Amino acid sequence: MHPRNPYNEALDFKLLASKYPPLQAHVNQNGGIDFLDPAAQRALTKAILKTDFDLDVELPDDRLCPPVPNRLNYVLWIEDIVEATRKFTNPSRGVSGLDVGTGASAIYPLLCCRQNPIWKMFATEIDPTSLSRAQRNVSTNGLDGRIHISRATANDTDSSSPSSHIFGPLFADPNLEIDFTMCNPPFYSSAAEIHNSKTEKEDEAFSVCSGSTNEMIYSPPCSSSSSAVASSLPSPYAECEREGGEVAFVARMVEESLVKRGRCGWYTSMLGKMSSVPKIVGLLKAVGITNYAVTQFVQGQTRRWALGWSVGGCWRLPDAISRLSHLPSSHSLAKVQPSRTTLEYSLDKDPKTALHDTLEGAKLADILEVEKVASSTGVVVEFLVKARANTWSRAARRNLKQKAAQAPGDELRGPGEGTLKRKRGVDEGQGGSSAARKKGRVDGDHPTALEQDEYRMICTVFLLAPTRDLGEVASKRWTLRVQWVYGKDEDREMFEGFASHIERKVSQGA
Repeated sequence: MHPRNPYNEALDFKLLASKYPPLQAHVNQNGGIDFLDPAAQRALTKAILKTDFDLDVELPDDRLCPPVPNRLNYVLWIEDIVEATRKFTNPSRGVSGLDVGTGASAIYPLLCCRQNPIWKMFATEIDPTSLSRAQRNVSTNGLDGRIHISRATANDTDSSSPSSHIFGPLFADPNLEIDFTMCNPPFYSSAAEIHNSKTEKEDEAFSVCSGSTNEMIYSPPCSSSSSAVASSLPSPYAECEREGGEVAFVARMVEESLVKRGRCGWYTSMLGKMSSVPKIVGLLKAVGITNYAVTQFVQGQTRRWALGWSVGGCWRLPDAISRLSHLPSSHSLAKVQPSRTTLEYSLDKDPKTALHDTLEGAKLADILEVEKVASSTGVVVEFLVKARANTWSRAARRNLKQKAAQAPGDELRGPGEGTLKRKRGVDEGQGGSSAARKKGRVDGDHPTALEQDEYRMICTVFLLAPTRDLGEVASKRWTLRVQWVYGKDEDREMFEGFASHIERKVSQGA
């Protein structure tokens, strides 16, 4: 369960029913609810949405009834992803997302917009009945100005139509850029698979599913591999497509994300089967995508998984968002997790002075910048480090001095000395103007927007104070945390080398 999910304890159905009278008829004498009763499920969902989110929704009895706590887990994870990058670009700007297959409830757009006042949502729906109900739910809650739902069509009807694409709005509007996509795809490839799944879980059934065929089943049309992109993809794509169900559906997402690339910050999807995770991760790696995230949602007896990936993007997510770090090495998902971006080191003594001196020693004007930022709860000190090149290793500093000696017109500046013209495409005459430096900004006028295109590496350095355990302070309780924020795949070694350098110097000086 997401740590911010308020439903981490069992719901008091009697209390909830007292606030939402229509639920009272479904609460038994013991204060429980029959989750095998579809009407009770719908009443519970309506009660939670109305009581906790002030949302009035209509839920048809022949469409999926979304369990709110489970859906909220996904929304909270999306919020984490957005916040992890937005705080380094433009914290005050609006956020937009796309919900693929929003369903009759439009649960994701409604929760996203109710939770986040500056968010706007696009959504698609292929089923006319669900589309109509979803639009009605949006209007009922006065969110027409922030949620736009469009009709999707099967991709075997007219593959040239934007609506035939999973990410239809991105194909329909060439100027549209969004922060994320989300989706609860059809889990199964056929009615037979649904039947087999029910048979296997017959003794464990604790709820009933009222989903329609298009909500539950996805069988890719024969023509879906005919696109130029699909035909050029490696064999794992064809294997995923043949499997059908959620694996094939998300594989199509991967295909389309390779077309739209950076038009979306993070493409994401929920998965209903753990076995699907390695298959999609294998596809991502096969097409060269290494910046991805894996997570798990646990709500009661229900487990779901989610994947996110960035195409060509250099913004990195913290391990807490992108990895299941608690898994043992023997777990089947341990081998498919992304590489770490959060490196932590334990220190015996108070290292504040040593950390400050180490970062000051690595600073080199116009090459490596260090900025102290406001610390959050539990953080003693926090620095934002932006590097255009390696300035901390002996070889790097020796090389810079040699270059300065060979070019007397350029002045090397260490702390308090001269200047050094910018490297990596921002030298004079190569994009050094203020206009060019604003290129990477979402809003060039925003004072906190990072000019990320100028940097090879951006990271944060945190120092966390010791925490008390049973009234005693344990040894090695200071924590030095170095978080990779921005950088290309080929610059991972640069980040890891910087973190190792900081830890070594701080340990020697602490």
